This record gives sequence, structure tokens and C-alpha cells, in this order.
Amino acid sequence: IGISYFTCLHAETFRRTRDPRFVEGLVEIADEWMRTAPRSSEGAVAHRKDPSGAVLLDMLAGYAPLMAAAGVLSGDESFFDECALQCRLYRDILRDPATGLWHHACGWIESGVLSPAGWCRGQGWTIRALIKSLEQVPASHPSHDILLNLLRELAADLLRYQQPSGMWHQLLNEPHSYPETSGSGFIIRSLQTACSNGWICAGPAAAQGSKALSAFVAPDGTIRNGCPGTPPMATVEDYRQLGPGNDDPHAAAATLMALAGKQQ
Repeated sequence: IGISYFTCLHAETFRRTRDPRFVEGLVEIADEWMRTAPRSSEGAVAHRKDPSGAVLLDMLAGYAPLMAAAGVLSGDESFFDECALQCRLYRDILRDPATGLWHHACGWIESGVLSPAGWCRGQGWTIRALIKSLEQVPASHPSHDILLNLLRELAADLLRYQQPSGMWHQLLNEPHSYPETSGSGFIIRSLQTACSNGWICAGPAAAQGSKALSAFVAPDGTIRNGCPGTPPMATVEDYRQLGPGNDDPHAAAATLMALAGKQQ
């Protein structure tokens, strides 16, 4: 409780099997996390229990969908409110108004200081958080419209940085950085889901991305150009030094999801 994690396997498995054993205790865990998590001065759920209230956008990929799942399982709509509130707060704190891209963190290196914006997998975590939340929050609930507007804003900004190849680069607004598979995979899969649900129209961009991404999968299954695990860094140059590597777990998972979605 109170730390970052990036998905809720129990809720995802329940959605597909409807077996309640997978989500026993999930509502209680979500409630405890919501009540006891450290928060920034703005009220955003913080990553770690320290006075700075450090905000990490990776956190949103686990926290927001968990709140949405708890709302579905319990019927308590306050979980939907919390889901949308945190997405909006993270947007207000981390989105760079000049580029539309989200900073990786605030307060991680020094209180109140933003890490650079535009890290590819960070954008992937963010759009995934919105998609996974929208899949669960009912369309009739006001929080759904909040999440949908955030998704449409972010998707439009991300599409501006898609390269002619179809990929997104390690630093989206640095076209000389390398095309990165984990962030591209998350973005592509999220665009596929958003299109299939009628939330946005980005089918050609998703299809172009899938085709480009498949070129980074070698005949033996090796997935190239993944960014390794990345804590918030102080400078753009620090991010530029990371990767590309082969068979990074982030890249493998995101690429599999994106290319599986292409077949649907």
C-alpha cells in the first residue's frame, strides 16, 4: 500500500473469467490505499512516504484503474470519483503545456522540481492508465467524461509526435533519439482499444504503428530497442543514455499486447 505498481492482475483476470476468487479483498485494499496513501500538496497520490510527496506518473497506471475496479466491484461511486480526480491532478501537475507531453515525475529529485517531459514509456503508462480506467468506469458516470476528455487531449498530443516510420522515439520530442518499443507498444495498444470503443479515431496511426513495431521483432523472437527500467532522471541527457536494449521485459510485454491487438 502506498507504493507504485503498474497493473492489477487480479482485476484483469476477473474481468475475463468473472471468477470472484481473483478479486477477494481487492476493494478493501483499494480503500486502504486511498485512505492512507501519502499525497502531494495538490492532493495527488504520492509515490513514497516522504515529506516531498513525490509524484510519479508510472503510479497512475496502477492506482487509477484499481480505483475504477473497486468502484465496479463495490458499487461505491466514490472510487470512480477518486480515479478521475487523480488523473486530472496528475495532468495538472505533470503535463507540459508547451509540448502536451507529461513529465516523468515531480519532487523525485528535489522538492517541487519536475523531471524532463517526453519519456516514451512514461507517455505509454499515462495513456494506459486512462484506457484501463475508461474500460471500467460506466459511461453514465460523470467521471467517464473527465477521463474521456483527458484521453482525447493526450492522444492528440501523442499523435503529433508519431514518426513517419510509425514509431515513437525514446524522447518523443527528440526525433534524433532512438525509436523505442516499450512506449510505442503501450501507445499503440491504447490507441487500438480507444478506437475499438469509439472514444477516438486513430485507426490508421495504430495500424501504422503496429506495422513499424513488428519490424523490431527478430525471427528468433528477440525484441529490440527497449528502454530499461528508468527512475526519474534530472536531465534529458540522462534519459538519452538509457538503451536501446534487447528483450527488456517492458518492451516484450508492450510489444506482445500491441501486436496481439492488431489481430483483433
